[in-house]
Amino acid sequence: MNLLSKAGILILPVLLLAGCRLNQSEEEMQLYEQTERGTWGVEEQVQTIIIWEYDRGTEKFQETLSGLAEKASMADINGKKYNVVAMAVPEEAYEQEFLKAYVQGTAPDIVFGTPENPSLYTGIGVTIDLRPLLEQWEQEDSVYLKELPELAWKFFETKGIQNGIPVTQTGYGVIYNKEIFEAAGITELPQTYEEWGLVCDQLVKKDIVPWINGTETTGGPSLKCLAYWLGSNGTSMIDTAGKADYGNKACMEVWSFYDGNIKNAYQPKNVLQYTEEEAKQLLLDGKAAMYSGGIPNFIPEDTRKYGVLPMLSGTEAKGISYHPISFQGYYGIRSGHDSDTLAVLKWWYEHNTELWTEADAERVPCLRKNAVRIYKDNNLICDWLEENLFVNNVSTIFYPQPHYPSYANELISSGCLTDVLTALYSGGTVDEGILKANFETDRLLEKYIIQ
Repeated sequence: MNLLSKAGILILPVLLLAGCRLNQSEEEMQLYEQTERGTWGVEEQVQTIIIWEYDRGTEKFQETLSGLAEKASMADINGKKYNVVAMAVPEEAYEQEFLKAYVQGTAPDIVFGTPENPSLYTGIGVTIDLRPLLEQWEQEDSVYLKELPELAWKFFETKGIQNGIPVTQTGYGVIYNKEIFEAAGITELPQTYEEWGLVCDQLVKKDIVPWINGTETTGGPSLKCLAYWLGSNGTSMIDTAGKADYGNKACMEVWSFYDGNIKNAYQPKNVLQYTEEEAKQLLLDGKAAMYSGGIPNFIPEDTRKYGVLPMLSGTEAKGISYHPISFQGYYGIRSGHDSDTLAVLKWWYEHNTELWTEADAERVPCLRKNAVRIYKDNNLICDWLEENLFVNNVSTIFYPQPHYPSYANELISSGCLTDVLTALYSGGTVDEGILKANFETDRLLEKYIIQ
C-alpha cells in the first residue's frame, strides 16, 4: 500500500489538528481560519508560512516557540514580511497529523522530522528541493556548510535532491563512575582495547562489575552499543556499497573485544537479562563501574561523580573513529509559494538558537555553538561532546531515506545485525555468527537498495 493510500485511510481515525498543542491564541487561530491560506487580514496580502515543531511538552518551550514565530513575523526576510505560524505537534501523532493535513490541503510549509519521516515526505513527493538554500550558504561562506559533516547533508539527499537539512543528532558513549575508578587505583582513562582490558582487570580484582549495558526491547544484545564500538574502531557491519561485511579486519577486532569481555567476566553472566533501565540503575547504585548507551538521553543527576570515556579503538582503526549518528532535520513542503518557504526556512534555521535551550534531552544540535549553549553548565555532557561527537567523523549503519523505516525496522527486528554477538553470548563462535549475519543482512538489503 503506498503512502498516499495510507493517507486517505487515516482521515477518519486521526486526531483533529485543533487537538494539537498550538502556540497561537484562540482569537489568532479563528482569524486565520476565517481568511484564505496565504493571507493575513483583508487589507494586507501577507503570505502565511506554517511551521510544525515537535511538542517538547513544556510551557517554556511553548512560550519560546511563540516568541520565535513573532520575531520571524516582524523580521524583514528578503525584503518581505511574512506571517509565521508555529505549531507544536505531539511526536507520537506527527505522521498522522501530517497525512491528514496533506489530504485536506492544509499541510504545513516547514516541518521538523526524525530519520523515519523523510520516507513519508519523499514517498508522496511533497518536499521542496533545498539545494538553492545550500547554494546561498555556500555563497555566504556559511558556518553551516563548514561545521556540519558531509554525511549530515547526505542523509537528507535522494537522487541528487536535497529533501531536508540537518538540525539535531543522537549519539552514544560510555559513562564511568569516578569514585569507583579512584578506589580501584585507576588513574588514567583507557584509550585502546588493550588498556580497557587492563582497567577491567583492576576492577574485577576489586569485585566490581566493570561494564554493563541494557538489552534491546527484542531481548537481544544492544545494537546501539554495538554500533558505538564498531564506529569507534572505524568500521561498520555494512559497507558503503550496501553489502554485509561482518568479517572485515576492524569488525573482527570488535568481535574479539566482545569475546574477551565475555570470557574475562567484564560483564555479568546474565547481562542479556538486564533491561536498559536496570543497567542504568546498576551504575547509579555503584554496582557497575561503566555503562554504555545513548547520550545525552541518559545522564546521571550528580554529574560530578561521573565522567565520559574517550572513544576506544583497536589497531585496525588506523586513527579514524566514527560516531554512529542518527540525524533529525527540517523539510520544506511544496506549495504555490516555494520561494517564500525557502526564505523563511533559512531565517528559521539561522535564528532559532533560543529554541534549542528548550530542546528535548535525547537530541543534540548539530551546530557546536548551539550544543555548547544548551549544555554549558553540564560538565558531563560537555566532556562527551568534546571527547566523542566533535572530534570524530560520523557514520550511520543505515542508508539515508527514502527507505529508512522499512529496511531499518526489518533489519533490527530480524536480529541479524547482532547475530555475531548473539552467537558469542550463547557460547557459539564468531565464524558461526558472521556466516548467519552476512547471509540474512544481504537478503534483506537487496529489497531496499537505492538505485
